Amino acid sequence: MKQGMLWYDNINGRKLNERIELAVNYFTQKYGKKPEQCFVNPAMIMGETVSALPIKVIADKKILDYSFSGLKTAFYYQIKDWPKNKINSHLADLAASFQTAVFDTLLRKYTLAIEKYQPKCLLLSGGVAANLELRKRSRELAKKYNLPLYLPFKKELNTDNAAMIALAGYYQSQRGDFANPRTLDIDSRAEL
Repeated sequence: MKQGMLWYDNINGRKLNERIELAVNYFTQKYGKKPEQCFVNPAMIMGETVSALPIKVIADKKILDYSFSGLKTAFYYQIKDWPKNKINSHLADLAASFQTAVFDTLLRKYTLAIEKYQPKCLLLSGGVAANLELRKRSRELAKKYNLPLYLPFKKELNTDNAAMIALAGYYQSQRGDFANPRTLDIDSRAEL
């Protein structure tokens, strides 16, 4: 399986190659290996050509993968030079804008998945599903495609991955399946 990364960057003033190299370096630092391919929104290329890089650059708006790190990085660079009082006076607007950007992207990916796989129903779960705005927009999307939407009926029933990982760990321990702490390593794609 190829190692790849989904990349979002709106930093102006840098050439595309430089931005891709920065993204590759970030990925390498975070995961301990270089990616072989980089998925880039075609709007990010804006007519620039990619010189010989040790990575395959794929421009595709129909990619279903999604990474919050690119969006968080773009947000950080947007406000990093702002004085603290400016950030504090615009905090509610900044939070709402970030939430809107996240939900727009999630729902666009949800729409692409619906169109590609034509499911019989939709499922929304996890901690993010407690957000009332996302629940509302997901209901609208389900209605648009005439699909039933399944989600916990109470906000309190939406939890993050911690409960799932804890349960998986419990069952592994019941089987006597323990990792050696001396050789244990980080693997975000490890199978349970």
